[in-house]
Amino acid sequence: MFTLVFNLPFKSNYYKNTPINKWLTFFLAHNATIILTPPIERIDFQKKLFPKNDESVIILPVMSFDTCDRWRAGFMKALELNNQGPYYLWSADFDFTEAAQEAALALLNYKGKEDFVVGTIKATGIKESIDQIATLPLINHWFPDFNSFLKTQGFTKPRSELFRISHFLVSSTLQRRWYPTEQTINLLLYCFVNNISTKALLFDNLQDAPESRNNPNVVEQVDRMELWLKYMWREQNESRVKSDYTSLSKDSAKLVEKANKTLLSEL
Repeated sequence: MFTLVFNLPFKSNYYKNTPINKWLTFFLAHNATIILTPPIERIDFQKKLFPKNDESVIILPVMSFDTCDRWRAGFMKALELNNQGPYYLWSADFDFTEAAQEAALALLNYKGKEDFVVGTIKATGIKESIDQIATLPLINHWFPDFNSFLKTQGFTKPRSELFRISHFLVSSTLQRRWYPTEQTINLLLYCFVNNISTKALLFDNLQDAPESRNNPNVVEQVDRMELWLKYMWREQNESRVKSDYTSLSKDSAKLVEKANKTLLSEL
């Protein structure tokens, strides 16, 4: 028995022809307790849940700013269940393909003892561009040592929404600031700073769902990524805020401007 937070992103048309029911059946067949975290605006999803009245499926509509808020609510519920973990996160963005099922099993069956095991997928299209043009350069700008760690350890997609996390790491990080976006980066940074064990699992054949590959809200993604990286930096560098923050912010703004201009030209 294991506990899995199955995160449902906010999409106005998300519940038409989706693989959610197949994923629920799949994880239940592997002895999971599933915590479904739809945004509260999509509470109508309760009426369409399959299997109905299954005690192993907990529906937890969340009033949230963004996706990672719903992760937080899901993991808090997992702790309430008094299960000692590890806990898993899986995103409903992924189609129910053979490659996706293999990736899910690889994560569930991984036997290592690391506190944070992050699935790394093969991003394509605009998401790949966002990582290469914005995510990684911005991380390198604000946290160059951390960026080197990510590269060395194989965390090529530090925004992943597929991971296994220990009871210890969930308990300790839920007592700290939990970001509404970019929380995987924040968790990896926390592990890096505090010497907590991590592992990157490469899912070679797993890709984003086709409809998510050319999302036009790239400016929003890049802008908020920079915002939360600034928060993370200030938390880690309180003594340097006055002397270094303004200078770093000016150069960061240039990176954001360049990234947005390049990304928008690809749409």
